[in-house]
Amino acid sequence: MQQLTKEEREVLKEKYSDGYRFVARDGDGEVYAHSSKPVKGGLDWDGEGYYDWISDYVYSDFKFIKWEDDEPYEIEKLLEGAK
Repeated sequence: MQQLTKEEREVLKEKYSDGYRFVARDGDGEVYAHSSKPVKGGLDWDGEGYYDWISDYVYSDFKFIKWEDDEPYEIEKLLEGAK
């Protein structure tokens, strides 16, 4: 499992409590939290639910999350691995 920084862990906890369940990086390099599982499109991840830009919340910017990923990361699993 990925090692999260303290800052990344706190941001994901906050987003999870706000109803977000997935996190992914778009083709432009920005990281977004999604409320439902997004599907990778031409330049971004798109889903049925709502999303929020989280790149501005963290300085370390979730370097392990890549545009090249085939699936978005589940926030719950990331937090479980960070305990």
